[in-house]
Amino acid sequence: MTAHNFLLFDYEDNGNCCVYYRESCRRYCFQKSGSGFILYVCSRDGEPDYEVALPHKYAELCSTRTYIGQELHSYLRELS
Repeated sequence: MTAHNFLLFDYEDNGNCCVYYRESCRRYCFQKSGSGFILYVCSRDGEPDYEVALPHKYAELCSTRTYIGQELHSYLRELS
């Protein structure tokens, strides 16, 4: 399963090292893992549930309002 290219920024959670996005009625999050991030589909409770592949246009997804958002932005720029 692959996340679509139309993820919209939702919010950042510095405490849990997550940046959340939404697409229609589904929520996704990038969660810090070692020196990178993993993209998850979230459960109905908003918790990371299972891993999915990165969307093709992920560089446009980033928010840089907090430390974790800046770290995610840097990580995704390195991948492109």
